[in-house]
Amino acid sequence: IIFECPPSAASVDEVGSDDGVELILKLLEKAETPSERQIIFDVSCSQTDIFLTGEQARKVFHAARCDYTDVDKVAKLLPQVAVTQDACTFAELCLDMQQLRQLREKLGYA
Repeated sequence: IIFECPPSAASVDEVGSDDGVELILKLLEKAETPSERQIIFDVSCSQTDIFLTGEQARKVFHAARCDYTDVDKVAKLLPQVAVTQDACTFAELCLDMQQLRQLREKLGYA
């Protein structure tokens, strides 16, 4: 018997609290080096059981001043954004047209 459970869309209950996101932002702010911020950013993006609103994702994106390019940061945060429309808006607000093309090339077409 093989049990498969495909990922489903996030529910309202799975969106991270503003307090939780503020903690991530404080940790990013207190980090002394870009490499420390990158580690914190990576950990915050790896918590796949907690999702973000588009606004929360934008805050994390701007606070994560590290060695990743803007395209790399958006690519890491996109799967964490709970609502598809928020994810699109998040990418459009954080990247210019050339970067959006790079993101499409990086992630492929849906």
